[in-house]
Amino acid sequence: MNEMRLSVKKIISILLLFTFSKLFAFEEKNILSPISGVWKNKQALVLNLEKGTDVYYSFTGSDPYVSGFSYDSPVLIDQTGDITVKITSIAQNGERKDFTIEYNVEENSEVEYSIQSKEFINSINQNPTVLYISGTDFFIPSEFLYSLENSKAPYLKSKLFLSGKNSVERFVSCFAVDFTGNNFFHFVIQVLPAKKTTDSKADNVPFEISEWNNFSFKDKNFIYRIDDENWKSPSESSFIDRNYAHKISWQPVEFYPGNEIFEYELPAKPLVFSKKDKNGVVEFFIDGNENFTFEKNSPFAYADAFENEDIKSSACFKIFYNGNYQGTIDADFSIDRLPPEPPEIFSSSVGKLTRIKSFFRISSEPDAKIFYALSKPFEIPDGFVESAQSEFEKINPTNFSLYKGNEIFLKSSDKNAVFYKVCAYSVDASGNKSEVSEKKIIIDETNYYLFANSQNEIQDGSYDKPFNSFDQLISVLKSSNKKLRFHIYGNIEIPDNEFLISKDCTFIGHDSSLNFKENTAVKILNANVEFENLIIEKKSRDENFPLISAKNSSVGISDCEFFAVSLKRGTLLDLENSNAQIENSGFTIQSDSYACGISSENSNVNCKNSRFTSVAESCFNVKLSGGTCSFSDSSFSLIGIFGRGIQVLNANASIVQNEFNARLSDSTKKSSPIWSNVNSVASEKNIQKGF
Repeated sequence: MNEMRLSVKKIISILLLFTFSKLFAFEEKNILSPISGVWKNKQALVLNLEKGTDVYYSFTGSDPYVSGFSYDSPVLIDQTGDITVKITSIAQNGERKDFTIEYNVEENSEVEYSIQSKEFINSINQNPTVLYISGTDFFIPSEFLYSLENSKAPYLKSKLFLSGKNSVERFVSCFAVDFTGNNFFHFVIQVLPAKKTTDSKADNVPFEISEWNNFSFKDKNFIYRIDDENWKSPSESSFIDRNYAHKISWQPVEFYPGNEIFEYELPAKPLVFSKKDKNGVVEFFIDGNENFTFEKNSPFAYADAFENEDIKSSACFKIFYNGNYQGTIDADFSIDRLPPEPPEIFSSSVGKLTRIKSFFRISSEPDAKIFYALSKPFEIPDGFVESAQSEFEKINPTNFSLYKGNEIFLKSSDKNAVFYKVCAYSVDASGNKSEVSEKKIIIDETNYYLFANSQNEIQDGSYDKPFNSFDQLISVLKSSNKKLRFHIYGNIEIPDNEFLISKDCTFIGHDSSLNFKENTAVKILNANVEFENLIIEKKSRDENFPLISAKNSSVGISDCEFFAVSLKRGTLLDLENSNAQIENSGFTIQSDSYACGISSENSNVNCKNSRFTSVAESCFNVKLSGGTCSFSDSSFSLIGIFGRGIQVLNANASIVQNEFNARLSDSTKKSSPIWSNVNSVASEKNIQKGF
């Protein structure tokens, strides 16, 4: 039996030794300052000491345990340049650990700081342990960003604040960088409770207790006993097991019959528990006899953390019973005020734009909830261009809802590009809210871009990755079932080829031109095609087919300039069984023998506010055979031997408020501004010169 008891004691001793060695181990995380790096201010030695561990330090490179100093409070390291700090910890079980921190201090800086920033730098240089009283604001000058964790580059600018209820004293590392991004500072904030005054009332008892179990009697005129033990001399101290309640008795040393015996009930050591209030402040309370209190006779104690701080620590509280000190109780606590990382928004589109119906999904840190808001679709005819950026930025969706992890599909438009903005934030288990992530998504099935100087390796026709050849536009057009818009930037050289356009589309110029090669032409067949704000020109030496021809189609031309030079014959626009709407445009053609701006057969032409100039031996601005036409507020010029402004064959024409000018050298042939073979022309308020 005795051997068994010895074995049990031995096991218990080993377990206790193991527990204390782990519980009170001094680790690198206990070294709050200094920290390796290059700093612009002097550093302090600040350590979080563990119970049962002695710590020694030296700044000379010597062995701290042999010739260093014992650490008991923060110490200014009044040195600059390269500095080596050595730290040695000796645990209760004799285990030794050594740590070396190397860093550099460069105080001199050529940066011009504000007066407030200079005072701040001088302050943390003279004393890098900064006192902070809970309940007050602590400002770091606006020329600095800061962080409360070394793993994150300084990024914060808000003030630092703790609740005035905070009653836990602790140290917080702070890292700062100035506006240049090159000068780094490190200091330690020493958090102190707010000073409070309370009435202190205590039971008048003739004994004292320290660390719960150590009992000593103060009044030498009395003897005492604990529970039913023998009476003891007042000079004799006792050990009390505070896991249980005890009765303390005392009476005068000199015994007399009828002596009064005084008694006092001493309760068992209580437990300290904690909970968090709605603001995340930890509230500690004592579970046990209600006469137990924390310091200042308060039944509660509190711990708070700065915004953007995540702490796991232990508070050491002095506990009183009826105003008399009993001992300390450690209580672990954690407060997470560090916002989670912003969620990531993934879209099915590559980059900002997609050509097909799109969807998005969102991911965040594990166990974090995601809330998102999606803007209403914003339609824009011209797709993603710089001019629309300011309109995009004005869109700020605010109706956030819980994201359930599914893919969310977005609607597109057959006519316009559609812009969406997705915003999302994460909320972690501690209720911290991340910054808001944002993603712009443009679904554009209609707009393509052609840049003359595009050098992108990947060219998808988007504004960011435009095409650089006309062939690419025609290739896209052939494979599409929608009416496309082609935005053209710069001077585009179009190679010798005949381009057939048989699907609806619009060519839109942005300070740009299409330069046709000698044998280049565009043929439009069974399609609705529009040209806007473009210069289209061609130079050729031989007789050629028209610059643009249209059959069974509809052609729209606005704010364009057509120009061609040919040695023999030339026509700019040839229409057959088609409709043409022309506005604010110019048609200039020069040839040796024959030049015509527009040639139309069985077509309907509506033109206003435009200019026509034809230069050749035989020159015509417009020739119409069959169909109808309307010309108003336009000018027609002829330069050559013989010519006509508008020639109408078997067609109905309305020609109102136009100006006709001619410089024709053959006076034997009758030239006229308007000529018709039938009486189907309505001509009013026109001006003619040179005919």
